[in-house]
Amino acid sequence: MRLPCRVWSPHKTFSDLLGVTKNISRTGVLVLIQSSGIPEIAPKVGEEARLFLDLPHSANFEPRCLDCATRVVRVSALDADAREIAFEIEKIRVCGRDAQPEAVFLFPELAGGDRVQ
Repeated sequence: MRLPCRVWSPHKTFSDLLGVTKNISRTGVLVLIQSSGIPEIAPKVGEEARLFLDLPHSANFEPRCLDCATRVVRVSALDADAREIAFEIEKIRVCGRDAQPEAVFLFPELAGGDRVQ
């Protein structure tokens, strides 16, 4: 399942990223960043990062996200238009979408609970 996500640096060492998950486990997340989301200042291996994943939802429940404290473990250029960034999860919590910095809903077109395919 691909989930919309936002990555930002708590120490402002790299630009904010918007992407989708490629792989999620209990200990890590692999994120795909397309050309429009490739930052001017990319994260480096070893840097701390916050990762917010928009969770699928329905009209019956409040929109939620996963708030993950992570560390960058790999940055790979797939081609000129795409990057993969692997994050190791150090802490995780479920929260409302308004807990994200600037209360950003990453992909408004998914408000109905649809998933990115």
